[in-house]
Amino acid sequence: MIVSRIIGFTFSDGIHQKFTFGDYLNIILINKESGVVVHSDDKGTKDTLLERMQSYLYKKGEYNPENEHSFSPSFCNRLDRNTSGIIIGAKNAAALRIINEKIRSREIKKIYLCIVEGHLKKSGHLTAYLTRGDKKVTVSDYNEENSKKIGTKYNVIAEKKDTSLVEVELETGRTHQIRAQFSHIGNPLYGDTKYGSQHSGGMKLASYKLVFDFKTDAGILNYLNHKEFQISVDFAKTFAQQKL
Repeated sequence: MIVSRIIGFTFSDGIHQKFTFGDYLNIILINKESGVVVHSDDKGTKDTLLERMQSYLYKKGEYNPENEHSFSPSFCNRLDRNTSGIIIGAKNAAALRIINEKIRSREIKKIYLCIVEGHLKKSGHLTAYLTRGDKKVTVSDYNEENSKKIGTKYNVIAEKKDTSLVEVELETGRTHQIRAQFSHIGNPLYGDTKYGSQHSGGMKLASYKLVFDFKTDAGILNYLNHKEFQISVDFAKTFAQQKL
């Protein structure tokens, strides 16, 4: 496995805020900051991460929105507004299709870091059922109407008196899965008041690693096979010094 740090290029067109990314031929890997909106929302957010990426590709000559036959560069995965980390941008339709297929077949591993309240076993495999509501999701040990099965693997990296730094691998990618599933077992993410934390200040959750492990042909993306991309996560580096 070849391990790479996402190249820290930054770009701003003078209209949108800058973003940090690595450009890898058919895809872009963007290091999303917490608080940044990925797509436009019902609040009328203008400066979205999608607009920033498309502006970069327009300036580079790889995207022309005035061409009605032009593919609109899109994201292959989503991150909540308050989640930081790696998000995959597809420059063309073929890349979007292949990445989505590989995510579904679990040939791309998405690995997160988070800080949870309390302590866990050193490693574990969590399974449950998730049901979407209007503003949040619920998790149950039983298969209820309209629920979907979820699976999450984790390893405890470090512990303090009342908190733990945890590495998490998603087997399924449901909305708020990590947040709701750890809350369900009594270990909500520190600062995630929406899912049961009694602490303010914002949750600590980052998608920090992508592993491309293709089992079948990936066409124009075969060059990504056996590559691993990581970002540095500030809250993980400072965990030992934080008074949590």
